[in-house]
Amino acid sequence: MQNRVTVQVAGHNYVLLAQEGQEYVQQVADFVNDQLRQTMEGGEMSQVDCALLTALNIADQHLKEKEIGENLRQQIKDLLEENAQLKMELHQAKHPRQDKTTKK
Repeated sequence: MQNRVTVQVAGHNYVLLAQEGQEYVQQVADFVNDQLRQTMEGGEMSQVDCALLTALNIADQHLKEKEIGENLRQQIKDLLEENAQLKMELHQAKHPRQDKTTKK
């Protein structure tokens, strides 16, 4: 079900349709407003330029965090594979295969 949520971004009200609840959508709007304020601290610029630079900054953060997430997933995968290998080696050490040939 989609929720209709009204938020204020850069002094303008927007009605958004979202799967998430009002609290989450408001957090997103607050984040964008904070990012806009930080961008404006860099100097005088038009609202359009500020919005564009803010969008670029958010995209940059997103891509860097996505890469970090992918690196962490790969590290976890590698560690799980190493763990499985060590378990197999431990099992083999505890239960060595007996030589099927009989010494006479």
